[in-house]
Amino acid sequence: YELYVGCNEFTNYILMQFSSFIASYIYPYLGIMSTQIMNFYHWQNNDLILAIYVQPRSSRTSIVGIHDNKLKIKVTAAPIDGKANADIYKLLAKLFGVAKSKISIINGQTSRNKNILIQSPQKLPSYINPK
Repeated sequence: YELYVGCNEFTNYILMQFSSFIASYIYPYLGIMSTQIMNFYHWQNNDLILAIYVQPRSSRTSIVGIHDNKLKIKVTAAPIDGKANADIYKLLAKLFGVAKSKISIINGQTSRNKNILIQSPQKLPSYINPK
């Protein structure tokens, strides 16, 4: 399944409240644990590890939701000469309030599926729980 997060804060808030309601009431009724759904990230000490899926050559750079237990990110750049990765660094640096130098690709440098390390994020979006 794919959950679209949206671009503005109000839409993001409403969708996260709805997904929280589903995770709290509907999934247990169906025998599904919410940890099975939102497992695209984990904490390693003070650092955040994200599993992401990248869609290059999009009309705009944004986080659009969850795809196969990965955070789906669309980027405008083509996957040539690291340009798509540069778009990812820029987006995540702004989202988590860190310098681009605090973000690194653990694996998947040339793949659509990547694991990203964010060192000591200063801000967290509503869909990521604090450590």
